[in-house]
Amino acid sequence: ALAQPSFKLLTSPDGKVQKKSVIANLKKNWGYQNLSKKLPNYLSSDVLEHISVDLYLSFWTMNIYDLYYPKKRYESELKTIQSDIQKIRGNGRLSNSEKKTIRKKESVMKTLKEEMKAQQLHVEKTIKMLKSKKEKWVSGTGANDKTVEMFLQHCIMPRLQQGPEDAFYCSLFTNLLHDSNTLGWNSLHYNDQILKCVPLMVHCSTEREAASIGLFLSETIIPLNKWCKEEEYKTNCMVKSNVFRKDFANHQNEVESIEFEFYKKGFKFWNR
Repeated sequence: ALAQPSFKLLTSPDGKVQKKSVIANLKKNWGYQNLSKKLPNYLSSDVLEHISVDLYLSFWTMNIYDLYYPKKRYESELKTIQSDIQKIRGNGRLSNSEKKTIRKKESVMKTLKEEMKAQQLHVEKTIKMLKSKKEKWVSGTGANDKTVEMFLQHCIMPRLQQGPEDAFYCSLFTNLLHDSNTLGWNSLHYNDQILKCVPLMVHCSTEREAASIGLFLSETIIPLNKWCKEEEYKTNCMVKSNVFRKDFANHQNEVESIEFEFYKKGFKFWNR
């Protein structure tokens, strides 16, 4: 049912699929530029006053593998295959069957290394592209507290319950907003709202949705715990003048950044 509009788009009046024009039709009707033009017709001006069309589309058009690749899993698998090859070679003179097995495993290793490199380059390229937009993501005319609330309402909340991959993706995306020192974004207010509101969603969720919420909260809390160490806090928060400060009402003004002890008090409050 969800795919029906796409199929209607790609079919001719007589019901036959127009194979030659599939890609052209998709780009024309569902391409980034076209969606950018159409989105203001579907999102209210109140939303676009606080988050940009680009931020909204960037969030919804990407997935977990645009921001993350399983490096440790690849390395573990490569190590296991290499160990298997060494064990076979350690048996002394190799039979034809053992030589064939080694060739197959070496081929798998080569493929895995190529896949890992390709995924790594894709993630690095995507993150670099997203960080280049950090000055434009928040529209700039509204208060930062509203920016967070609009982003939660229209992006995070609808997506984090869709499954574990989406929950993990939500945490990765918001971590990127913090790490990029995004102008107009307030990490303190964001985390405050997440830890106040999201746990309550468990009471009206299915078991699968609750598991996704749990994963999202777990990934959200990991950096917060790290920042309880003063050196980690100085490296990851004190230098982020755009996203970690006391006054988030108007990001156009010079404001005081948050001291370590102030953050620790806030963290204790979240964990009451």
